[in-house]
Amino acid sequence: MGCISEMMDSVNLRDDFYNPNTGSYYKIGKKLGKGGFSEVFSALQYSRNQTGIGKKENAKKVALKIVPRKRVEKEEQIVRIDEEIVIQRRLKHPNIVKIFASFRDEEKICLVLEYCNEMTLGDLIKSQPTKTLSERRSAEIFSQVISALNFLHSLGILHRDIKLGNILLKDGRAKVADFGLAIDTNKTKQICICGTPNFLAPEVFQKRQHYATSDVWAAGCVLFCMLVGRPPFKYTSLSSTRKKIQNLSFDLPSALSSEAKDLINSIITYDYCRASALGISRSAFIAKYAPQTLEYLSSPILQVAKENMPPVPSFTSKLPVQISKMPEQNMQRV
Repeated sequence: MGCISEMMDSVNLRDDFYNPNTGSYYKIGKKLGKGGFSEVFSALQYSRNQTGIGKKENAKKVALKIVPRKRVEKEEQIVRIDEEIVIQRRLKHPNIVKIFASFRDEEKICLVLEYCNEMTLGDLIKSQPTKTLSERRSAEIFSQVISALNFLHSLGILHRDIKLGNILLKDGRAKVADFGLAIDTNKTKQICICGTPNFLAPEVFQKRQHYATSDVWAAGCVLFCMLVGRPPFKYTSLSSTRKKIQNLSFDLPSALSSEAKDLINSIITYDYCRASALGISRSAFIAKYAPQTLEYLSSPILQVAKENMPPVPSFTSKLPVQISKMPEQNMQRV
């Protein structure tokens, strides 16, 4: 099977797309990104009675995730996309990308998503002269990601692919995106392990499965990237990366504050002693730079669903490992 770019050749991007479910049309704009199964484009959404200049003036800007039918020919792949849509429709949170609609035809499946007018978190880091973010900005973004994860986990949903490329920015606010690997643990059993190698937690590599703590680990790796300018575990080969992660072989620059070091060490550690989302919000680092997070995470709305939280890791569960062998920067996965 060819790469996604080759598969996209089967999709006509010149003509406007039509959503028969809503009567909306979409004029395709520039490419925003791509993954293993899809490409994402900016688009202008307009209705039937808008034409000419009026269409451009009144249209709504959205992001269109396009999955070529040629890339998902197996029934289980279609089911997986349907599950992604169902999950994302449930997620109403200021730090999660919204889905507005979905539609499909013989050549493609499309998800109409919230347009984020800035860049990915990875692009933001690369754009800085130091290739890092300040501790204050890092704390603001990180606390928003943790807020989103806490909400997901309260619903029994695991993201399973938290990384720089899946955190978008809109008007300065972080938005968790791409639920292609997400799973609702209340309804679906995990049949494989997935994700980006140098963001995977030790318990995932031990052929068990993903847990809420595994998403928190990945978020800790994101925090490390913001503060240091590189992942804590550099991808070399799958085996060497796995060994480094399982041995917690990483170094923290001495220039980081004690609060930042303490928080990172409480997250990038083994699952049985890893900090929870609420514990993170109460850390000295967050209290110093983003204290508003504690108020949100302590709200009754997020505390009433604790019974839906994914279980703590079990050392007896064994599942086949199926992960991308590509580094995070390539934003590829299984």
